[in-house]
Amino acid sequence: FVHGDVKPENFLLGQPGSPDEKKLFLIDLGLASRWKETSSGQHVDYDQRPDIFR
Repeated sequence: FVHGDVKPENFLLGQPGSPDEKKLFLIDLGLASRWKETSSGQHVDYDQRPDIFR
């Protein structure tokens, strides 16, 4: 998935004293979408196309 709206306001820390206390959560997935290769329509794993993240 591609989040589509990564910004500081869309991150939350786990509740203090809970098992999730040291976890960081990415929230607001309203603009998230499945990522697909445009020419084939197939999902491309990260290790197959690292150049797309440059």
